[in-house]
Amino acid sequence: LKGRTEAPTVDSSLRQIREYVQLHQLSEVDTKLSLRNSKADMVAAIAAAKRSSAHLDVELAGASGASGARSPPPRSKDPGTVRCDLCSWEVLKPGYPQHLEKCRKRVADLKASTPAPTSSSTLREVKEFVALHEMDIDIRLSATRTKEDVLRDVMAALGQGDYVVP
Repeated sequence: LKGRTEAPTVDSSLRQIREYVQLHQLSEVDTKLSLRNSKADMVAAIAAAKRSSAHLDVELAGASGASGARSPPPRSKDPGTVRCDLCSWEVLKPGYPQHLEKCRKRVADLKASTPAPTSSSTLREVKEFVALHEMDIDIRLSATRTKEDVLRDVMAALGQGDYVVP
């Protein structure tokens, strides 16, 4: 089954991407969609993981020739770069402090300019706000959990007291 599945593209659904990652045991690929991790980032990470996995398979076959379980492939990373924790970009080491400063400023400006969600906000806007502010809030709706419940949790996390339904 592994050989018959095609690698996902940016046009693939998130479900298809997650199933491919699970099927091919690419544990190093983050499949959680966020402001810092888009579907394009996931597809690129899958391609990099497959390249490093194929390279590792060739090394293992040539070196040992023995069958058996192998450990997951190491993250492919250029030794001259550093991954930014804020935007997940690969940045050259000499320019990393400047990049990090700019990235922190960009995130701070974005946080400051993004208003708190209200009852007229869409659920997507609420999700983006929660992701931007890195809040640990369950934003899924159910029969017993409404958008107002989510907004109440967001306001409590911001320290603005309880959300009052208008």
